[in-house]
Amino acid sequence: MIEVHNLSVHFTHVKALNDIHMEIYEHEKVAFIGANGSGKSTLVKTLVGINRPTKGYTRINGLDCYSNRDKVWDLIELLN
Repeated sequence: MIEVHNLSVHFTHVKALNDIHMEIYEHEKVAFIGANGSGKSTLVKTLVGINRPTKGYTRINGLDCYSNRDKVWDLIELLN
C-alpha cells in the first residue's frame, strides 16, 4: 500500500506540492496526468525517496520512502 499524507514539497522559491493526500492499494495501477509544472515528477521523486518531504510523509508498505529508499526501490515498479 502507498500512503501519502499531508505531503508538501517546497523548493527555494517554489511550492511544488502542497498538502497532498492519497492511498493506493495493492494491485491498483495509477497514472499521474496533468499540465507541465503541476507536480507529477516531484510526487514520483518523493515516492521513490529522491526528494525529502517538507511536511507530511510518504510510505510504501509502512516504510518511509525517504529514510528507507533502498528497501522501497525493491518494492516498486516504475515506468516512465
